[in-house]
Amino acid sequence: MRKHLRLVIGLVLATVIGLTATALEVAPSQASSPCDLAAGWGRAENDKLPGRPADPFTPRPASQALAIFAETPVTTCDGPVVLRIGATTQMWHVVIYRVGWYGGKLARRVFQTKTQEPTGSAIRAIQSGRPITKQSYGFVGSAGGRSLKLKSLFLKPGLYFARLMGALGNHADAPFIVNSAKKTSATVFVPSFMTASEYNQWGGGSAYVINYRSPQKNPNGEIQQWARYVSYKKPWDRFMSIGATGDSSMVSWIEKSADATDYVADMSLGTTVNLSQYKLVLLGSHAEYQTDTGHLALTRAVAQGVNLASFGANEVYWRATLRNSASFSGFLSVNRAENIDQFSNLGRPSEPITGASTSCVGASRVLLHVSEPANALLSGIDPELLATDLPGLFAQETNNTENSIATSIHILASGNGGICERPGEGRSWQAQMSETLMPSGSRIFNAGGLGFACSLLMRCPAEFGTTSVSATFTRKLLENLLAQYTQR
Repeated sequence: MRKHLRLVIGLVLATVIGLTATALEVAPSQASSPCDLAAGWGRAENDKLPGRPADPFTPRPASQALAIFAETPVTTCDGPVVLRIGATTQMWHVVIYRVGWYGGKLARRVFQTKTQEPTGSAIRAIQSGRPITKQSYGFVGSAGGRSLKLKSLFLKPGLYFARLMGALGNHADAPFIVNSAKKTSATVFVPSFMTASEYNQWGGGSAYVINYRSPQKNPNGEIQQWARYVSYKKPWDRFMSIGATGDSSMVSWIEKSADATDYVADMSLGTTVNLSQYKLVLLGSHAEYQTDTGHLALTRAVAQGVNLASFGANEVYWRATLRNSASFSGFLSVNRAENIDQFSNLGRPSEPITGASTSCVGASRVLLHVSEPANALLSGIDPELLATDLPGLFAQETNNTENSIATSIHILASGNGGICERPGEGRSWQAQMSETLMPSGSRIFNAGGLGFACSLLMRCPAEFGTTSVSATFTRKLLENLLAQYTQR
């Protein structure tokens, strides 16, 4: 009787403030509550029909007509999902998709709102400050639009996208993450939300460079370039690190290959989930930014023997600070003034996780050449494949690890003839894929290139030059890693 009463209450509460959310699928839970997950929930979840989309899910950026972002980019199963909507001229509704395998469709539609009237208010960019100098950075954020609050959706842990659908058939997407409330797996996946936010140039600027397609000026009449403060509460003009060429592809392939994985947002590392209870922490396709708290949590986990796998282009992490105050609400602050040569938390250069590392940008289409085929992570891969140069796995960025604190380091593969020189420094490095063995017994895998994640589903940008041969390599290596790194 109590189980049925809880189900009825859950259905009644699935409402929006001022709107109504419609659940596309409601099934009785075998757990004690909708948020208590039974063993094998990941496999059962991915066996569900995907609904829409008909084609493999690919996130779409915002436009002038439609714009959306998550005011709560991180939530929990029983927490609200708060979205900001800008649709000034057309009727609209919102669809919530969970990223996974789902028979190759890569996402499942889990909720949909009713059609709504135009918002009237557009989401607009706000900028302030001066072009970047050592003393002044400025910020880029957003204002306007209409808030949409979805309550009691009881979403399973994972990576999600909220899709704003316009009556004219156009749409725009915004990512958000549902954290795991408790441990249900030996592994935990950390999406690269902060890095994606830093690269997002909506509003005319990012933590990297001005939007060259439509340069914006700040209130002082100066062209906005680098931004010290970049809000993660703004629409998306690109999904670098978290979209189809990054974490979305990786999550889909992992959920196809494994029974389940837990999820925790990079913004939540060290505050909501105890990493030491896991056997393996999977950092996303471009986890370039960690908070001080996140870095400390990763360092402690490795010291306690937890294995770590980083699928980004390098081991370099700039320090990020989350700011939520009256003047900087929902902003990420990046300190670029410090020396960029450590794994993380540049304020503590004596505490790298794997030792010093360097990187540079621009070595596109570097060929990977396996240098240590006997490594266990490469077991079961065709020897002929290991003797083949594999293109596209080290596109755009390269790294070289010079380790001083590890028990040993194994260079699994290196860029073959792909030397990346950092302008003005007269130094050069080769791309490297490595496995580091730590004194605690922890094993740390570093992919060494942005092409690893997108190669799994062959969704890399054309300029990467990734091939099906490369995909065969990365799929088997990831399979080996998931099997070996969850044993300790």
